[in-house]
Amino acid sequence: MKTLAHMFAMIMAASVSLAQETYEAPPTVRASDLVPQAILTGEDYTIDPDVATDGFMGRFQIRSKFGDFECIGREMLATRLAELRALKELEQVSKTKVFLDAVKGAVEEPVQAAVKIITRPVGSARAVPRGVAHLFKDVVEGMVDTGRSVGNVTKIGDKGPKPPPSREDPLGYNKIRDEWAKKLAVDPYTTNRVLAVKMNHLATIGFGTDKVAGAGVGFGLGGLGVIGDYVSWLPDVDEHLLTAPSADVDKENARRLEALGVSKQDMKPLLKNDWFTPTLQIRFVNALVRLKGAGGIGIATQLAGGVQSEEEARFLCASLEMLQRYHANNTPVLELAAHAGMPVGLTGNGTLVAAAPIDVMTWNETSAEFATRREGKGTAILCTNGILTQRAQEGFKKQGWQVIEFSRSSP
Repeated sequence: MKTLAHMFAMIMAASVSLAQETYEAPPTVRASDLVPQAILTGEDYTIDPDVATDGFMGRFQIRSKFGDFECIGREMLATRLAELRALKELEQVSKTKVFLDAVKGAVEEPVQAAVKIITRPVGSARAVPRGVAHLFKDVVEGMVDTGRSVGNVTKIGDKGPKPPPSREDPLGYNKIRDEWAKKLAVDPYTTNRVLAVKMNHLATIGFGTDKVAGAGVGFGLGGLGVIGDYVSWLPDVDEHLLTAPSADVDKENARRLEALGVSKQDMKPLLKNDWFTPTLQIRFVNALVRLKGAGGIGIATQLAGGVQSEEEARFLCASLEMLQRYHANNTPVLELAAHAGMPVGLTGNGTLVAAAPIDVMTWNETSAEFATRREGKGTAILCTNGILTQRAQEGFKKQGWQVIEFSRSSP
């Protein structure tokens, strides 16, 4: 005879099973459903046709002559494809007479400091990328949903991989490296280890001479073809800041944030989070500057302190850019607020606007919590440039959200 305790356990197990059945398992989708067919195969690479997802982002697999790369999300995919073009360009230019002549006068191993930097080209290399689900959850202690202020931001590095080290260099080694990055139209702070090692080597042999930096190179974005239209970060970064020392970037961004009314205390989480490389930090601040007239900018810089990976930093940058697009083309955002680990906009009539640059969103425990846990029952809008499953669309609609789809032609 079954005991009461045993029957109770069976009822609870059945209840849990029913609750779990309301959520969706992350699907595997076709790469062609997420990115243009034209970029799926190149001269030196292929992208696996099937893409596993984690409920928010796709995990793209690139197979290339320069190595295999896993990319979380379309933006990282586009970035790596542009870097493959740069690697090919370096392979070709290294054999040209103009490059070989320039190298003749260069110093091969200039100083101990440069050698030290060479040994650690990318400090953020790791086996398993994090994804962005962390940002759809409450990552701030004591934070009120849709609040105008946040509590103690979760300290970075406590639960995830460590951010890359700063590339401070008073000797000018990185200046040469950054000039190469500019010529190749790539991020000087790339976490692509293959490219980083090559640029570091070029910086080493070019140290002490101005003959090598960018010798024989200069195709820029125009040389990227269809990929160039798919890269989002580079056109939004001032070329002077792209090659400036990271300390100078910090100072300039601090000045710009102060002009927006952000206190030194509120801007600190962004400026001190090394996952926001100078490139991503500039991009983040640019998006805030374009939210003309919006208050509560300090909310966004505080939330940046909770970022624990490059994927999350890129996600927040893209989210703010989408929010700015809504601000410019639809209803102006009057104030920024916090919802889970993301900055959201509030319009004049109290509408909440969230921007999610996802690939494929399923109705899972995290997305359901994000949709449900918000202040009040007023209108809420979710802007996205990705795909929501039918179940996810129904779930958000039931919780009072309107979904606005942006173009998926770019990350």
